[in-house]
Amino acid sequence: EKAPGERVAVDEVVAVIVDPLGADFDTARVALRSRCDGVLFGRSADRLARPGKVVCKIAGRQALPDRHAGALLTD
Repeated sequence: EKAPGERVAVDEVVAVIVDPLGADFDTARVALRSRCDGVLFGRSADRLARPGKVVCKIAGRQALPDRHAGALLTD
């Protein structure tokens, strides 16, 4: 959906995960939405996403409430 360098807004779709084993194509898709305004600066090259996998990274001006102070990148 979005490429590195593009600006994103809160709740904007940045990627879509498709379950290859899903019975119905429409219900086998899950949209991943941005939790902040910012710039998408990284995206996983892997085509397979697992639970807990970082799919993309967005740099924003506001700290997210669940982030630890000083932890700017992936934990």
